[in-house]
Amino acid sequence: MNKNNIEFEQNIESDLTFFIDPQQIRQVLLNLLLNAVQAVEKSSEKKIKIIMEKENGEMGRILIIDTGKGMSQEEINHIFEPFYTSKEKGVGLGLTLSYNLIKENKGDIHVSSFPAQGTKFTVVLPLFKEKKIESTQD
Repeated sequence: MNKNNIEFEQNIESDLTFFIDPQQIRQVLLNLLLNAVQAVEKSSEKKIKIIMEKENGEMGRILIIDTGKGMSQEEINHIFEPFYTSKEKGVGLGLTLSYNLIKENKGDIHVSSFPAQGTKFTVVLPLFKEKKIESTQD
């Protein structure tokens, strides 16, 4: 991000623990962030923001917002399909894999985007909840 002069902002709510496979979700976030970096490369305003927050008592969300080139509704309709890509050197499996990993972790992903206005990916994942151990007495 420094190399490309991209302004990066992160806002992570304290006391936030997801109930996920960390390796799988790390892969998802890396993929989404790399896509965001590529999306803002040719933009005049190069900003990427990541927000992690609680949605409710059960779920948390991770938002990745960029000021990149954005996508048309037609592109959005296909981005999670295998081998669909808008990149010259892309294979079209990154978002498909990310989608599947999020689903494996009992989560969901949403995207909103407009051409020349940027993109927002919202990943919703379950939160870790402490189980209260009930004492059983004979």
